Amino acid sequence: MEELDHTTPLSSEETTSLGLPGGAQQSVENSTEGRSSDWPPRPAVFPDLMTPIEAAMFLRLNETEHCPQSACRTLNYWRDRGDLKATKYARRVWFLREELERFLKNKTEEK
Repeated sequence: MEELDHTTPLSSEETTSLGLPGGAQQSVENSTEGRSSDWPPRPAVFPDLMTPIEAAMFLRLNETEHCPQSACRTLNYWRDRGDLKATKYARRVWFLREELERFLKNKTEEK
């Protein structure tokens, strides 16, 4: 397995595939403090159709130990298991807000 350098900026192709706005490059830093600097600003209102990064922030994965890349892997894991449905459109993966809300309701513990 290839060793990754966590201080190298992502290519525009990599950031676009992650759903980062405008393909902007971001430095991926390996810090022991929170990784909030890796994430784009949280939207005030989430749209009905979200990129993987927006979906991860909607599910608050940015408030855990996830970086954007690991959050996208987690979303893909849930998709592969059939827990979370995504929409493929224009050669990209998108998440519907109502599907993310359904996913959260299914994950909510019942007493």
